[in-house]
Formats: sequence, C-alpha cells, structure tokens
Amino acid sequence: MQTPTDSAPPTSRRPGRPRGSVAANREVTRDRILDAATELFAAQGFHGTSVAEISARADIKTGALYHHIKSKEELLWEILRGYTGKALAAATAVTSGAGGPVDKLGALIDVHVEVITDHWREVAIQTRDASALNAEHGVQLQALRQGVQDCWEQVIRECWPDKRESEVRIVASGLLGMVNSLWYWYRPERGDTPEEIAKNFRDVVIGGVG
Repeated sequence: MQTPTDSAPPTSRRPGRPRGSVAANREVTRDRILDAATELFAAQGFHGTSVAEISARADIKTGALYHHIKSKEELLWEILRGYTGKALAAATAVTSGAGGPVDKLGALIDVHVEVITDHWREVAIQTRDASALNAEHGVQLQALRQGVQDCWEQVIRECWPDKRESEVRIVASGLLGMVNSLWYWYRPERGDTPEEIAKNFRDVVIGGVG
C-alpha cells in the first residue's frame, strides 16, 4: 500500500546545518532508522520486531543504532508523536481559522483524511501497539489525541448547539472513528483517493441521508 514520494530538493535541508556536516548526517541516519522502524512495526507489530531487524532495514550496525536512539520504545514514541502531532496541528488550524461551523466540519474531515492516508502505517501502529509505550509517553500521547478530540467537539458543538455535552462527545468520537478506520481499508492501488474519500464522508455527514 505504500506510494512513492518525491525526494526532497537539495535546498530543503534545515538551516544552519551544512550538507555533509556531522549533525546533518546524524539527522539523515535517524530519519532512516525511524522509517525502517515504521515499516517493520506496521508489518510485524512492535513486539514482533527486533532491534536487529530495524538495524538491518536501516543499513546500520546494531551497536551503532544506540548512538541514535535510547530504546525501541523511544522509536515507537517518536513515530506516534510525529503522526498525532500532525493531526493536532491540522485540526487546530481549522478550528482557529475563518469560516462557519459547517465549513469547519467539512475542513476537519478533509484534513484528517489527508493525515490518515499519508500516515496509514502510523495509525495501524497506534491502533495495535500504543499500549507498549511507557507510562510517561502514554500520558503524553493521550494528551495529543485529546487535543484532536477537543477540536472536533468544538466544531460539533458549534454545528449543533442544542446537543448535550455527552452527545457532542459521542458524535465527535464516532466521526473520528469513521475517518481513523481508513488505515484498515484504504487501497490507493485500486483507485482510492483522499479527495474522493473525504467528499463521500462530507456528503454523508453534512448532507445527510434522503
């Protein structure tokens, strides 16, 4: 289900880190390790993946791996923090932006579909392996996820001001669950596109039935 991505242009490196510098090389290596861990955790699960397998996939010696990470759990945390942080940033941009409640609800659907389709592997990992995080990271991840939930509840509350708070929470949780389930059935190779999926979700949620 992976789709090819364009390589970043030479000018996209972070400022202040000359190409070929030790810091830049370490960053590239760390990104390679994270990519390898994401692929393996999504395919085999966190508990089913060894550090040696991550090292082999990243083309780095196992001993050298620990110059870049503290533990396998740290990799899991960085993967889930990165994806969930993007979901929160996208949702916050919608809720704090211009537009009426219905427009914002449509925009929330659009941006969340985009995040899920871009990061379906991370969503699969979170669904299956988030419980493997240590207590501190588990609390931090839940705070990020709650932030996303809060954005959706805010917009649902604005769309249907007569709903009780319990109803707002139920509707927001249901809509998020619908979009989050994309990781399970999204198949770009059969023609599924984020734009078409988001449009169909919007039609049902906003347009209603009948």
